[in-house]
Amino acid sequence: MLTQRQLWACAVLLPAIAYLSMSMVIWSTPRSFGGDAIKLLLLSPFVVSPIVAAVPYSIYCVVQGIIQRKEGEFLTHLSRSLACFSFTLLTIVALRSWILHRHQAFVRASEIGDEVVQAISRYRNVKGEYPDHLDQLVPEMIDEIPYTGMMGYPQFDYQKDYQYSWSVPGQYELYIHCPLGLMNWDRFMYWPSEVYPDYIHGNRLERIGRWAYVHE
Repeated sequence: MLTQRQLWACAVLLPAIAYLSMSMVIWSTPRSFGGDAIKLLLLSPFVVSPIVAAVPYSIYCVVQGIIQRKEGEFLTHLSRSLACFSFTLLTIVALRSWILHRHQAFVRASEIGDEVVQAISRYRNVKGEYPDHLDQLVPEMIDEIPYTGMMGYPQFDYQKDYQYSWSVPGQYELYIHCPLGLMNWDRFMYWPSEVYPDYIHGNRLERIGRWAYVHE
């Protein structure tokens, strides 16, 4: 069992580590740490998971303190209970902050992506069709394909004539692959029709500017 000091250290440090591990992928710099950021992201569920046991354990500590009634025991159990409660509260704050900052990062990415959208539009006006790949835009339509601004999800991907039952034929999809873990396929995408369904394969879509975020 953890000592009282170790429990308080975990209560304060684990939420901070969780926020760091989840947020690093959306930092703009240093870009060379993108791979490390993805690895940290994979660890975040293990850091946050103790919250499941924190609340019942805090109640258990209070009950134990009341039952035992030994000198100093109640304050010891109360301190352990407060540590668990603090961990729960700080973890919730960390998660809410992460959600807010992640949303803001994708708002910025959509504004950067709009530059690529405009370049694709110029290409179509000149060539009469959409490009087969983004490299065809450089340097005539745009100096370079921009960085997304998120070191864990650094590039824009593109597919022409994507075929989905809910899509408009003959158009394209510009997107950022932005998973939250090994078995997650979150996607941030733009369709030139700017008409998106509420769900794709049961996954909710969130509108962010002219783009849509698919929560897998």
